[in-house]
Parts: sequence; C-alpha cells; structure tokens
Amino acid sequence: MALKSRAMLYAGSIAKYGSVQLDGLIGIPAEKASQYYTASLEASTSIMESNKFELYDKLYDPETGTGDPATNYQYIFLDEDNKEVIFQKAYSFPDKSHSYDNFNVPEGYTTNQGSAICPTLEMVESYEFKDGSVGVFDLENKEFASADELYQNKDPRFEGTILRSGSIFAQRPVQIYRGIYAQNGTLYESLAPFPDDPSRNQVGMDGPFPTGNYTKTGFYIKKYLEPSSAVVERNFSSQNYIDFRYGEILLNYAEAAFELGDPAKALPAINQVRDRAGIIQLSNDQLTLERLRNERKVELAFEDKRFWDIRRWRIGTVLFRSLYVGGLWPYLKYENGHYTYLFKRVTGYPIDGGLPRVFEQKDYYSNLSGYIFTNTNIINNPGW
Repeated sequence: MALKSRAMLYAGSIAKYGSVQLDGLIGIPAEKASQYYTASLEASTSIMESNKFELYDKLYDPETGTGDPATNYQYIFLDEDNKEVIFQKAYSFPDKSHSYDNFNVPEGYTTNQGSAICPTLEMVESYEFKDGSVGVFDLENKEFASADELYQNKDPRFEGTILRSGSIFAQRPVQIYRGIYAQNGTLYESLAPFPDDPSRNQVGMDGPFPTGNYTKTGFYIKKYLEPSSAVVERNFSSQNYIDFRYGEILLNYAEAAFELGDPAKALPAINQVRDRAGIIQLSNDQLTLERLRNERKVELAFEDKRFWDIRRWRIGTVLFRSLYVGGLWPYLKYENGHYTYLFKRVTGYPIDGGLPRVFEQKDYYSNLSGYIFTNTNIINNPGW
C-alpha cells in the first residue's frame, strides 16, 4: 500500500504537470490526474487507519513539548525497526555492511574518503524557522557571538539532518571556518597557525576548502551518520536504509488531498509532520502548494525522493535555470583575545568551478540509447 500511495501520487503529478508525447508512448492523459490522486489518497488512508505505523516520537513528545525534536528526528534513521519504518533494506555488521559513514563523515575526522555530500545553502535556507517564518538568514554586516547564534530557532529537522559549524559530532564540535580576521583587519586563510593566536589554525580542521574532500559549501550531511564515533573504514557501517516510512505517507496523503481541491483534508496530515518536527503548525490560509512541496523537501531530505519530485512536478527546467551552487562560509574575527563569527554567502566559483546546474526538458525522461544499441525497435525519449 505504501508503494501504491507513492506510485499513484507520481502518476497523478505526471498527468497534471506533464504532457503526452510520441503518440501516447510516454506521458499520462491529463484527465486521469484525479483518478490517480484519488487512488493515492485511498492507499495512504488505508495505512493511516490500520494503526500499524506512527511517527517516531521516542525522544520528543509533541503533545507536552518535552525532549529534543532534532535528536528525535535524527534517530528515526538510527533506531532500528522503530514504529515509523514501513519498508527498509536491512544491514548487519560484519556479514552485510556498507560504507555510508566512510563516504560522508566530515573530512576533518578522516583523511580516507569522506564528504561526498555537501548540502547547499539553498537547501539549508529551505528549512523554516520554528515560528514558520522563511528560513533565509539575516547575516549581512552582522557579527555573531557563536555559530549557534545564527542557527537559533531553525527548524529542528535542520540540526537533525545537516552538520554546520559548531554542530557536535563524534564527541567534538565540527570546526568549519574559512579564515580569521586579525585585529588590524588582515585576513589569514592558509593552512598555518594564526599569528595572533598560534593555538588556532587559520582555517578550521573541517574546512571549508574549494578542493579535496572537505566541504565546499560550509555544510556536511548528518542524516544516517553513526553519531557516537566517526566510522572511517569502508564496510564498517550497518544502518538500515529506510525506503518507506510513515512520515512520507502523511505527506503523500496531504499532497493528494490538496491536488484534489481539499486543502482542509490535507492540513491535519501535514501538521502532524510539523508538530513532530517541533515547528509551528499551519493554518488553512497558510497551506499553499509551494509550502506543501517545501515540507516534503525538508522532511524527506537526502532520502532519494527529491530528484523524483522535481521530475514529476516538472519543475527542473525552472529550478535549475542558471542556478549556481551556493554555500555559507564562516569567518572568525579576532579582537582582544576573543572571537566572533562572520558569515559570507558564496555562489558558483570556487564551490563548483563557476559552472551552473543544467536541467533540460529532455531530462524529465531517461536516455535509452544504450538499450537501442541492442534493440532498434526501441524509440528514444524526446530530446535524446
């Protein structure tokens, strides 16, 4: 039923936002959108009414507000076989293990691999603040007493998903800063001790650096990482991979209901997800399609859902139009023995070589040329 909930939702989107091409070989007729959204809604409803699954709340109680919502969200993916998990791929060390930690642990904890995923500033600012206000940072011409100050009151799912400067990981703070401004205004940003305070290096041990395995954006992935000690060896990780979980079912239900013209039905489902996250609930007039899609983006971040959402909503060509990768580089300012933080938005070069992201109309479908090589009866998708 979870598969049906997702597949029917995708079909409804493709019918509504896509087009039928190649004499009906690809695409879904627009008049079938409601049929598929209804099927998705019914599948989600059957799961919700079965009472077999619930949102994970072992470390945070939304009703009383007790506990830590960020840690609670983090442990959805670490507390194995919890009540939110519907379908997963299970691992066990040493018989069946993987290397997720080895590929994604911050580079300052290892010189082996690490840092395969660098979340962008655009992703970070997609997380609202707890009061529901837009998550874009107000940082121009400002100094902060600590990195924590900038991120105060951010949606707790951000802290449960992404490592930033000052995050505690593997029993130490993540040390991300690009350079230090001396008292005379000189910027020091080489891999050497800071002259005014030789106990501190000019660049944080965890970057950022525009080259190598360090973060280029100023952020690392946290979701799914083993948190107590940095696992740096390959094939030493055993976290299960969750494909379907109850949180997605609630969001599927909310989207299908909204697309069927019933936002009042969608609202309780999306508010369940927000309530568990520790963020303010939405009112009827606040629930828009854009808000609903952003909720899905942050709740299911880095769970292999976003790419397919971009495709089925047909938003890739607009979303990636002349889009450069954005990052947020912290800097330290030294004065009279004390440090404050400055933050600089960095876009394009040197993060990504100055090359914009490109998504063409043809990218809504895959290139079948490899199959055509062995079977000339196959017709390729449009644009390929």
